[in-house]
Amino acid sequence: MSTRENQLDEPLLPFRTRQLNQVRNLFSFSSSNDPLDRAGCCKATTVILIVLFVCGVLALGLSAIVWKVYDDFDGDKNHTTTTTPVSPVCNKRIVGFFSNHQTKDITKIQLEKLTHAVFSYMLLFPNGTIQFKNDKARQRFSGLKNKARNTTLNVKLLISIGGPDNFEHFSEVIMDPKKQRTLTESIISFLKEQQTNGVDIFWKWPKETDKFQFTEFLKNLKETMKEEGNQYTLSITAPAAGIEHWTSGFDVDEIVEVVDFINVLTMDYYGPWLNEYGTPTGPIAPLYSGVGDRKNFNVDYTMHYYSCETKQPEKFNIVIPFFGRLWKNVKGAVEQGKEAFRDVHLKDNTTEGDPYMSRWTVEHEGWKITPSTWDEDSKSSYIYDADAKTYLTFENERSLTAKMNFVKEKNLGGVWIWAVDMDDVKNSLLNTITSDGMCSDSTEDSFKYNC
Repeated sequence: MSTRENQLDEPLLPFRTRQLNQVRNLFSFSSSNDPLDRAGCCKATTVILIVLFVCGVLALGLSAIVWKVYDDFDGDKNHTTTTTPVSPVCNKRIVGFFSNHQTKDITKIQLEKLTHAVFSYMLLFPNGTIQFKNDKARQRFSGLKNKARNTTLNVKLLISIGGPDNFEHFSEVIMDPKKQRTLTESIISFLKEQQTNGVDIFWKWPKETDKFQFTEFLKNLKETMKEEGNQYTLSITAPAAGIEHWTSGFDVDEIVEVVDFINVLTMDYYGPWLNEYGTPTGPIAPLYSGVGDRKNFNVDYTMHYYSCETKQPEKFNIVIPFFGRLWKNVKGAVEQGKEAFRDVHLKDNTTEGDPYMSRWTVEHEGWKITPSTWDEDSKSSYIYDADAKTYLTFENERSLTAKMNFVKEKNLGGVWIWAVDMDDVKNSLLNTITSDGMCSDSTEDSFKYNC
């Protein structure tokens, strides 16, 4: 209360006392039968009732006027109340990788559709330190970070270390305790300085002799993350199963208890590689089916392996390729009824084609993706031109829907995308994935594979 109010209160006390006594006298019913006393009481009662009635009418009128003014303002000005959007709770992961060499702009619209945004790839050096590949990569990461931080949704920003073209130093670093500590310190330092939420380790691929030390490195890294008091995310990229000895360097039973999730490279089963393995053609990431020695080269076989090995399918994400794949000099089907798998004529023991065509490249080089042929066995789409002897395969709405249904049916953790910045300008593939309703479905605590 202000000083002025305190000064005004004191002189009013005697007046209030006199008024109070007068009111008490009006309502004082003495034992006297004086008619004047009774008349005064009735008169006072009547006055009070009239005053209360008038006050009620005035209050009602003022309320009506106030609400009328508010309604007029609300209607004329289109007045609305703005609230900050709340991040949706997503029970499935949508992990989007962004490459360090693409030139397509990274947008807030893309980031709002992801649970995790991963910058790939950071280089690993022989001494255990990590760095950007070049200034262009550094600038691209900065752009991704700034947009991820400005978005209203709770997308987590990660970096991925290694990748298909930078894995040669992993073994010497992981097997050397001093270099291993340097790598851990370098990762933690980067996450803190760059305000990044976590790291993905993409070692392609550890050998069986690396298995123990690799697992120990992941345990030590996760423990160091916890000691920092920050809930950093740790993930790894793991290979497809059933191909040579790719999985032999992963103690997956131990690793799955350490990492937050595992991105499985369930693609590249077929490609126009620069060797004899470039034939036959086939889908990039067939959900089922295969031919000959590659009968198990599909998503389902790989996820059956990891799910049965760990009994934790919710820890695993399958990959969604956002690129097209082209073969040239393509001939007939390898088997009757297996039209999606076709022989390729090799020149100098190599194939011709393009293994990683962004959707922008597909469009601007004039390749048509409709109408396409649907292969029911593999749940994949492709276009074979017998005259031009070309074969183009890619994901579309039908194949993506099949993969999203597979993730839900098998109770997998979600998907990871290689790569978000290879989609077309309309983000057609990303929109298809996120419009499928993955985030609206609750995750069942159940195991779907018959092991």
